[in-house]
Amino acid sequence: MKQINEIKKYNELKEYFSEILSGRSGIPKILLTDITYTNHIITREENYISLAQTGELYRIGKSTQLRDISKVKLENFFNNHSSEIRNFLPKPPVSMPVGVPICPFCEREFSGEITIEHVLPKSDAVEYMITPVNLIVACRNCNTSKHDTMGSDENTTEINLYFECFDIADNIDIVIENNSKLFGEMCPVVKFKKLQENDVLQNRLETFWDNYNLGNTYTISAVKIYNELVQCLIRDFQKAGSQEPGLEKLLILLSQYKTDRQELYESDQRFSEFFWGYRLAEFFISNVYEQNKLFSFICEQVRPNWPFE
Repeated sequence: MKQINEIKKYNELKEYFSEILSGRSGIPKILLTDITYTNHIITREENYISLAQTGELYRIGKSTQLRDISKVKLENFFNNHSSEIRNFLPKPPVSMPVGVPICPFCEREFSGEITIEHVLPKSDAVEYMITPVNLIVACRNCNTSKHDTMGSDENTTEINLYFECFDIADNIDIVIENNSKLFGEMCPVVKFKKLQENDVLQNRLETFWDNYNLGNTYTISAVKIYNELVQCLIRDFQKAGSQEPGLEKLLILLSQYKTDRQELYESDQRFSEFFWGYRLAEFFISNVYEQNKLFSFICEQVRPNWPFE
């Protein structure tokens, strides 16, 4: 996950909305013009920031409306002005080698619609439905309906990427499963691995992983790179010399592939194709059983074309 360093305050967004509000906004204009409302929201935002900085957003508690403004009216307002809100929000981190924005949750380049993620879900934290500090841009895959209930304690409370970020590379575990229906007989699946049991931070990271469906997103990326890796290995085996390549050949090729991708990942520093190439090569080098299965599979693919058969 990537931290977003810039935060825009409620007052700035309030002034912006004051210029575009119409009678069809779905929310009383008093929310943006009356000092009582303004002071209330600013106070609540300050409380939010204080708790977000210490990883205790669950202490805010659930709410059903913003003072006397109902959830329905707030939702209407948000939906009517979501494009303006999205454009106002801070830009996400940038992928340095190519200079394009990436989703701060999954760290992939935006490939489609950029959405707005409510850190505290709008279903439970109505007061923060249009508060910028609770709004972060996200890709469509990360902005899922799975996160429709806010965390209830220190183990499940949300991580706000304006204030906290963690490197979860060591929490990423790759296993090979048989799933011919979806991806083929050998399929890499990415799962969350706890580094310590009964640890508050590890529990929070697992909640973050589940809320944003990262296992599925990362598995799709890993499968794509796995297929590219296998095709690359098959081509290299087909170029073999006068004798049948052995397991040592596979290890040499995997080591080269790992070194190349690791260097690119260290420059990129995000979960891109370079990361998955590096981790998959490392996985097969370190796991003898899966290494042998991969070797057998590659041999089956190229053996009919070997000149010495």
